[in-house]
Amino acid sequence: MNAVVSPQRPALRVAGLSNLRDFGGHDLGGGRRVVSNRLFRAAAPCRVEPEGFGHLMELGVTTVIDLRRTDEATLEPSSLLGIDTIRLCSTPIEAGTGPRIDALRRGGTLTAEAMRALMIDTYRGFASDRGVAFGAALGMLLSASDRPLMLHCTAGKDRTGFLVALVQSVLGVAWETIAADYLVTNRDWDRAGVASAASLDPDAREVLLSADLVFLEAAFDEIARRHGSAERFAAHVLGPQASLLDRLADLVV
Repeated sequence: MNAVVSPQRPALRVAGLSNLRDFGGHDLGGGRRVVSNRLFRAAAPCRVEPEGFGHLMELGVTTVIDLRRTDEATLEPSSLLGIDTIRLCSTPIEAGTGPRIDALRRGGTLTAEAMRALMIDTYRGFASDRGVAFGAALGMLLSASDRPLMLHCTAGKDRTGFLVALVQSVLGVAWETIAADYLVTNRDWDRAGVASAASLDPDAREVLLSADLVFLEAAFDEIARRHGSAERFAAHVLGPQASLLDRLADLVV
């Protein structure tokens, strides 16, 4: 990868929607860059306020890809349901953290260190056991990439963070830029409403709710070990849809 690092850009403001930003626009070197205002990422749009809908329309978003499990989406429905100008697409990905956190908690071993190890293993799973699910989400993203789209999970941190980093890596964005973009979640995500983590030990909760570069590096180390490159991993998880990778050329100007 090249060494061009794009500056960190300010958050986009849509009332009731946190962790929203354009994950395109990055320099690729040689006068090329990823298109801007086409690829957006966010936390789940479950509390978008009335004025926020207008702001989202101004971004031109026509497709929203939801990476949450079906039960997550049922528990906190999207505020965008029923908006006929936005197509909502569900490509559920099971992160697998919940049952393991519960088991550690029951055993009295849910320390910050245990949580960190769990999160590292979760991200490794993104590049192995969860690869097929990410392939489905990547295929949906590529199929809809001719117009502005928004990608989200619950926090826009882990599942979204990994998929965004994968797309950026395959496009040729510098790792330093990918890492910086991933870590912006720690600035832009409003964690106040995360009731599910309230009962955790404060140190373990901080690990769970933070974007930590060690997690993302673990996923890409697993990709390198299994496939050699992000490009080969993407082609592998897309399977019969691997030709969709040709659409990435339309995301570079």
